[in-house]
Amino acid sequence: MKYKNELKKAFQVSIPVMMGYSVLGFAFGLLLVSFEYSWYLAPLMSLFIYAGALQFVNVKAGMVDIAIASWFINIRQSFYGLSLLKRFKDTGKFKTYLIFGLTDETYALLTTIKDDESLNKRWYYFFLTALNQSYWFIGST
Repeated sequence: MKYKNELKKAFQVSIPVMMGYSVLGFAFGLLLVSFEYSWYLAPLMSLFIYAGALQFVNVKAGMVDIAIASWFINIRQSFYGLSLLKRFKDTGKFKTYLIFGLTDETYALLTTIKDDESLNKRWYYFFLTALNQSYWFIGST
């Protein structure tokens, strides 16, 4: 694999996120089925919504409540996401996914872990984001 080092480094730094997301994702999936929703909604929501707290709100809230909560819960990402515009500038086809997959934990890793100059940043950022989402996806499933 051409970008093996990027994947390896992304996995290493994302282990703490894996520990939290797998447990919280499991709790979300359990909550969803306890309200008698189909089990497959948990992985679908984790794939297409991927917004942790908002997914929990979606289990029991009405549409207006979801819209209001969504705005308040996710508005913070527009503020801290602005600080990553320069970093994501040269990510090409991954830029849209990196913006979609930006969570508090991914942001924390991107801004606190020292960049390894030997890594291709585009692929490293992609793997880090994808791994974090996969932990949530697997946990919720």
